Amino acid sequence: TCKIKLNVHGYKMDNIPIIYVANHHSYLDSVILKYLLPNVHTIAKDDADKEFFLSNILKDVFDVWGVILYKRGNKKSGKKVRKLMAKHINGGGSILVYPEGKAIAIGGPKDFYPGSFEVAFNNKFLIQPITLKYETDITWGEKSKFSKKYHLDMITNINQCQKQINNVNVTFHPIINPNKFKSADIMKQYCEVIIRDEWINRHHYTSSSI
Repeated sequence: TCKIKLNVHGYKMDNIPIIYVANHHSYLDSVILKYLLPNVHTIAKDDADKEFFLSNILKDVFDVWGVILYKRGNKKSGKKVRKLMAKHINGGGSILVYPEGKAIAIGGPKDFYPGSFEVAFNNKFLIQPITLKYETDITWGEKSKFSKKYHLDMITNINQCQKQINNVNVTFHPIINPNKFKSADIMKQYCEVIIRDEWINRHHYTSSSI
């Protein structure tokens, strides 16, 4: 096992159709959030399954988990995904999006892509920001000059995880209503500030450990 201890803060809203937006630090993010939000569908780039050594198995896992794949930078694919998101939420479901577009192992949350916020704003869908913060160095993702092997290789990362109990803070922020914003871009910036501020300062709401 990866010896993960979850510290959950805030109020998880899993009984209404919603778009969850979260910062992205590791392949573990999706495992953690799927555990906390078992019915949520997830948006992921179409080469996500190719990044893992169990790519054939993950294709089946993605289908079971309700992962919606898109091609980054492809307008046709982006338009299709936006329609699928709207259809799923209008049907009573919820969507999880990592608006950074990729896992960032080193450093805090980066700038968000606008697509999911435009979908929310144009369709008046509620958003709940989520901040993920790892207290131990077990993140995995985009290569940087500070990367170590376990930041890039899954097997090595799993071995790193097994060395100690790894506290992961998951903060569910208050619901955001698009009606209170003048544009999707302003709403996006607001979510960026909320998620980054929690990542840096860790303002704890009501919390529980799992």
